[in-house]
Amino acid sequence: MTTTHDQALRVHRASIEGRMVWVACPGVTLENDHAMLVLASETPHSRFNAVLRTDPIEGESVEDRIALVGARADERRVPMAWWVDKDVSESEAPGLPDKLSAGGFAHRTALRAMTADTRVIDTRIKTVRSFTCERVESDADLEMWAQTVSSVYEFDERVATDWLALHKAVGYTGDSGWQHHIARSGDEVIGCASAFVQSDNVSVSHVTTLPDFRGASVGTAATIRVLEHARAQGINQATLYAPMRAADLYQRIGFHKVGTLDVYERPATT
Repeated sequence: MTTTHDQALRVHRASIEGRMVWVACPGVTLENDHAMLVLASETPHSRFNAVLRTDPIEGESVEDRIALVGARADERRVPMAWWVDKDVSESEAPGLPDKLSAGGFAHRTALRAMTADTRVIDTRIKTVRSFTCERVESDADLEMWAQTVSSVYEFDERVATDWLALHKAVGYTGDSGWQHHIARSGDEVIGCASAFVQSDNVSVSHVTTLPDFRGASVGTAATIRVLEHARAQGINQATLYAPMRAADLYQRIGFHKVGTLDVYERPATT
């Protein structure tokens, strides 16, 4: 029988798998070092620099590993994020949150781990008129998708440029694992959503809505379109991390809350 703990692990693993392919981009590395999985780059943003997994190791303290990660981030002059999945962190590294705080990492955000069956999602969603949400199939549309994400996430010019380069390098057409969708009202871009597609799971992410269209269920509708696209590919399982404020919206269309991911961040040195 699949337990809630098992489902939380599936959300966590799917999200990690989506980032593991980022090593196709020059300058992005994934280090399986000191019993940790560390995404690292020279890009000064925590989306490009994060500890994704913390495994136990005999005879080496978590405090030493935290100090090592911080020192390496200081050398690159980048901020560093550390993922703490409450459903796995106590078995991976007991007391990790307190140890991160002592090592200069502050709690930045909490995300709700959620799962759904794409076959039973509720598609009865009202949004802006003439709403469309289509998969990105050209470099021009990929640039538009990247600009939309960069605008909403407030990336600076350097990070926005690297964000586009990353997803060009990873790939986004055909059977590529990463698939992106742009939401439009008429000819106007109003939001977007992405998915990392595996053989049996679609991991939804980067659900964004431009400020002028917030409150019109654009993000929810875009998520539904992504799930419908995955279902047409024969994928029945869906996972995502939702901001706490948006978890109830995803629950209304068929997602279930199964866990929590806390993200801690250590600022870049100046």
